[in-house]
Amino acid sequence: MAYSKGVKLEDELTDQIVDVATKIAYTDGVAHISVKRIINELGVSNRVFYNRFKNIQDVLDIVYHRIVKQMRECINTEYDESCDYYDYLQNIGVAVLKRTYEDKLHFSQYMFEYDSYSESNRNWWIDHIKPLIQYGIDNGLLKEVNTTYISYSIWCFCRGFNADAVGTGLTLDEALDSFKLGLSCIIEGMKPDA
Repeated sequence: MAYSKGVKLEDELTDQIVDVATKIAYTDGVAHISVKRIINELGVSNRVFYNRFKNIQDVLDIVYHRIVKQMRECINTEYDESCDYYDYLQNIGVAVLKRTYEDKLHFSQYMFEYDSYSESNRNWWIDHIKPLIQYGIDNGLLKEVNTTYISYSIWCFCRGFNADAVGTGLTLDEALDSFKLGLSCIIEGMKPDA
């Protein structure tokens, strides 16, 4: 369980409150999460909620962090040479997009705002993209580039693409086709002979 700041009491009811909020977000969208709706669905009083949380934002923060954790599970910075390096890079991007697409359909504006302003989230992704790029440079698969800058650029492309595709209502298949094309152009541009 181990929640962070803002949670006053950690117990089974705390988990149930977060689970109900997550369910509401997936079924109706994050805008429909409220203390009243949560306590009505659980059949508990305001006191039960406020003994555990200061406000609904505390719950939303936990829901957000759960989703970010799931997104992060998609990236594996250890390339094991079992497949083509360029395909490996493309497959990681596709895996992250697939994993996050459904989540962001329900959390799009909320997630985009957090993603945009969260320095720790941005830094986490950059720190996990950089080793992939460095491997390519070290093995002559990518041209010499500033790994921090290109990792930031890739993160911006992926984050921005996801937010726009979700916001404009592209289906997952349409988003994947467009994403693969865009990411393959970025990868092609980083090849040593480009």
